[in-house]
Amino acid sequence: MSDGTGVRVLGIAGSLRAGSYNCAPLKAPRELAPDGMRIEE
Repeated sequence: MSDGTGVRVLGIAGSLRAGSYNCAPLKAPRELAPDGMRIEE
């Protein structure tokens, strides 16, 4: 982005339970995201 803020990605899971399989796919990209990309749950 030209304004220098980077890229923000929002992920929404169908469950808030700690061991939910719906939340697991949202956690892996957070660790693999390149610099300048922020992933929020």
